Amino acid sequence: MEGQKHLKVFVNDKTWPVAFVQALVSIVITSMHLVIGQIMGYSGIIVPQMMEEQNATDSKSILITESDSAWIASAPLLTGLVASLVAGVLTDSIGRIKTIMLSGIPGVVGSILTATASNMSMIIWGRFILGITFTFITNPTVVYISEISKPNLRGSFLSLIQVFMSIGTLLVYVKGLVMHWKTIAWVINAYIIIPIIIIFFLPESPDWLVSKKRIDQAKKSLTWFYKYNPDSSKLVDQRLIAIEQEQIQKTLEEKYNWKEQLNMFLLPTFYKPFLILTLIFFFQQFTGYLIIISNAVVFFEEIGTKMDPYLASTYISTMRVIMTCVAMILMNKFNRRTLLLVSASGMGVSIGLCGLSTYWVQQGTLKYSWIPLCLLLLYIAFSSTGIGFIPFGIAGELFPLKIRGVAYSLIISVANSFAFAGLQVYFPLYHFLGGSANLQYFFASMCLFAIISIYLFLPETHNLELIDIGNHFWKHTMYKPWIMRKS
Repeated sequence: MEGQKHLKVFVNDKTWPVAFVQALVSIVITSMHLVIGQIMGYSGIIVPQMMEEQNATDSKSILITESDSAWIASAPLLTGLVASLVAGVLTDSIGRIKTIMLSGIPGVVGSILTATASNMSMIIWGRFILGITFTFITNPTVVYISEISKPNLRGSFLSLIQVFMSIGTLLVYVKGLVMHWKTIAWVINAYIIIPIIIIFFLPESPDWLVSKKRIDQAKKSLTWFYKYNPDSSKLVDQRLIAIEQEQIQKTLEEKYNWKEQLNMFLLPTFYKPFLILTLIFFFQQFTGYLIIISNAVVFFEEIGTKMDPYLASTYISTMRVIMTCVAMILMNKFNRRTLLLVSASGMGVSIGLCGLSTYWVQQGTLKYSWIPLCLLLLYIAFSSTGIGFIPFGIAGELFPLKIRGVAYSLIISVANSFAFAGLQVYFPLYHFLGGSANLQYFFASMCLFAIISIYLFLPETHNLELIDIGNHFWKHTMYKPWIMRKS
């Protein structure tokens, strides 16, 4: 009961210095996602530029096929399937901060390899290596922010990940208007090196330090976070007791050996949220979100709009940045489930109508070719406020502390496998379904299935302690709002 009391003190603490420090730390940590946004958006620039060079019969051009295009877009995600597991182990063994800093090595190597490429193999290998950076940044960042932030602010801080990813994608499309793809690859290094230098001076997660029995270091870390609060000494002691209480509750006052930790993956507190998140990440990819963003220029050429596809892609990226910022406000005012359900519904309607208008434009019965563009902007707006980023945030909230790093990495590996599959099947699916309009109808149907799955299974996590979220899965599989309220 004493531990629960201190947990509530942490929840009800309204002092602005604590929130301010947490916000600054979250901004610094999540700024690394500028790199990820550029890695993912880079395929949307390099592919059309290489095609233009090839069509212009440039003697220095590198030949590119549809298969090459798919590999350029999806290669980082394939690496992520393995790297995510490694990142999870490192996150739990050497710490959240050190794992993030390690991401700089493959980031710089992959960028240089791409920038100096003289053939397609060098480009694809560079993209493979950049995939390591992807997971070494994302996985520990989500866990770190979930542990150092107050529950009522956790959602907003986690949404900074998508804000910076969106800005990164926008930056790469803007640079694509005026820069060669090799120059862009060189510039990406600056977005890797500068944040890592700053992150070096940040404290490790106190939760992780307590889990490693480094109590004195955990107290120093908490003192750093609370140093601008007049009651810092009291708050540090209260928060430290709360973290220790969580450790006691999770371990049942037993020392875990590897067999006991392995057994945690057989408990409902792992496999239930894992299966729910697997469903959500599947629909996240096959509702078309990442497919469209990663192939924006090519996609715009296919829907029949007369606007410059590079400029249209910039509009899409700008909309994504704006709506992701709006989502930060919405995360504090609305439940996660509500945002996801509205997001999936809006995506389904807008992409379905976009498919219909694309068909009419292609048939010549609709003169206003800007209508598909507007509907696609609406689709991006809805996706950016829910399906596009909330699943990554709640994935850091649903798993028990003792296996949170590994569990999060496992589910991100699943997410990466779906993303890889989606990008690989884009062109085959496009041809199989008979064109862009039918492909958009397919995305709309996936939105419907996403709505059903979210409504039935996903529990609410807004303003709940991580312990309360975990307790839900012991007895329940389907979402029961009255039970969550009692918790």
